Amino acid sequence: MATIRKRGRLGQAVVLVAASAMVLAGILMLALDGGLLYLDRRQLQSAADAAALAGAEYLWQSYPQSYTLSHQQAMTVLTSTLLGTAMPSPFSPVAAQVDNGGGGPLSIGGGYSVVLTATPLTYQATVYHQHPYVVAPVHGFAASQRISVTAKAENANLPFAMVLLQTPSQYANLQLNGTPTGLLLQKAGGAAGAGGVFSNESIDPASGSIWFGSSSCNTPGGGSSGDLWAYNESQHDQGDVNTGVFCGQNPPEVQVPSAQLPDPGYARPQPSAATWPGLTVSGGTEFLCPGSYTDAIVVQAGATAILLPGVFRVLSSGVKVSGTLRTMQPGDGLASGPTNGVCTVPSPLPSDVGVVVEVVPADDGSLICKKHVFQTIGGVSSISLVPSPLYNNISLYIETMPNWQTICKQGVGGTNVVQITGGGSYSVKGAIYAPADNVVISGGGAGTGVGQIIAWTANFNGNGTVTETYDPAGLPFLKGLIQ
Repeated sequence: MATIRKRGRLGQAVVLVAASAMVLAGILMLALDGGLLYLDRRQLQSAADAAALAGAEYLWQSYPQSYTLSHQQAMTVLTSTLLGTAMPSPFSPVAAQVDNGGGGPLSIGGGYSVVLTATPLTYQATVYHQHPYVVAPVHGFAASQRISVTAKAENANLPFAMVLLQTPSQYANLQLNGTPTGLLLQKAGGAAGAGGVFSNESIDPASGSIWFGSSSCNTPGGGSSGDLWAYNESQHDQGDVNTGVFCGQNPPEVQVPSAQLPDPGYARPQPSAATWPGLTVSGGTEFLCPGSYTDAIVVQAGATAILLPGVFRVLSSGVKVSGTLRTMQPGDGLASGPTNGVCTVPSPLPSDVGVVVEVVPADDGSLICKKHVFQTIGGVSSISLVPSPLYNNISLYIETMPNWQTICKQGVGGTNVVQITGGGSYSVKGAIYAPADNVVISGGGAGTGVGQIIAWTANFNGNGTVTETYDPAGLPFLKGLIQ
C-alpha cells in the first residue's frame, strides 16, 4: 500500500511540475514579449514626436509654402532613428500627404511604414511597425502584431506683417481710405524674412499707396519687405493695386496663394488672480498692477500710466488713452512710485518687462459691437508696448466675442474694438491679435507701428502714412507638440 501511495504522489508531482512549467512559460512570454512591445511602442512614439516637430519647423521656411522640405526633414528623422529603415529614393513629395499612393502607409523598411500629413499650421506623423514576438509563436500565438502611434506638432508663426482673416465674400479686408493715405511696410533692422500682407479675400489701396521698405520708392519691384498675397482679389481692387503699390519684391500684381489661412488660434494668456476696479490716471505718473480690471483703464490729460510686467485683462469699457501708456523703461525701477493696488515696482529693471493687454468685446445694441474699445485719442496719445515670450509675444489680445457672427452683423461682421486715431505715437513691438475684430488705424502719427497684425479686417485712413515695422523676432511664438 505504501508503494502505491508513493507512486501516486510521484504522478501528482509530475502533473504539478508540468502545470507550473506552463505557467512559468506564460509568465516568461508576458514578461519578455510584453516588455519588448512596450519598448517598441515607446521608441515609435519618440520617433513620431521628433518627426512631427521636424516637419512643423519647416512649414514656414518659405512662402508659398512648400511641403517638400517638411516631408524630407520628417523622413530624415524617422530613418535615422528607426533601425532597418531607409528614406525612399527619390523623395521629393509636393503633396500635403505622403502615403503609399492609395491613402495607406508608405513602407520605409524594417517592418516600418508611415503616413505624413501637412497643413498650413500643423504637421502630423503616423508611424506603423509590424512588431515581432519572441516567445508567443512557440505557444501557438501570432508571430507579430501591427502597432501604430501618431504625433502632431503645430507651427503658427505666420511670416507676414499683416494677416486678414475675413472670409468668404470677395471683400477688401485691407482697405486704405482717404487721400493721401499711405501704408509703409518695413522690417526691423537686421530682420530676415519678407513680411508683407496676406488677405483671405481682397486688398484695395483705393486712392492711397502701399510702400515696401521706403516711402520714397516710386517704382515696382526691387523691394525686400514682402509682397501682397490675396486669395480672392477682385478686378477692381487689382486695378488700384497696379497704380498704388510700390517696391514690393515682385511687380505690383497681387500674388495668389493656393489656400486661405485659418485663424492660428493663439490661446489667451491668463492673468493673475488679482482683480482691480477701473482706473483713471489723470495727472502725473502711475504704475499699474497686472490682473483683471472690472472697468475701463483711462489715461487722460497728458498723464502717464506704466504697465508693470504681466497680463492686463479689461472686462468692461476697454482702454482709452489720451496720454501715455507704456511698459517699463530704464530708470523706472530705480525709485518706487504709486501703484493702483498691492504690487511692487520691480527694482532693478527686470530683463523681461513685457505685457499683454486683453480686451473683452461686448455688443452695444447696434450690431457694431464697439461697447468696449482699445482707443487712442489723436495727437495727445502715446502707446509704447514691449511684448514677452511668456505671452507668445502678443501685445494686444482682442478676445473673440461669443456668437459674434450672429450678433455683430454690420458690414462683413466682426467686433470694432481697436481704434488707433491719427496724429499720436504708437510703437507696439509685439502682435495685435484680433481674429474677429475690424481694426482701424489712422495715419499721420509717429512711432514704429505694430510688429504684426492678425485681424478680421484692417482699415487705414486719414491723410498721413501708417508705418508697420515687421520683426520676425517679435512674432507670436507657437510651436510644439499638440498630440
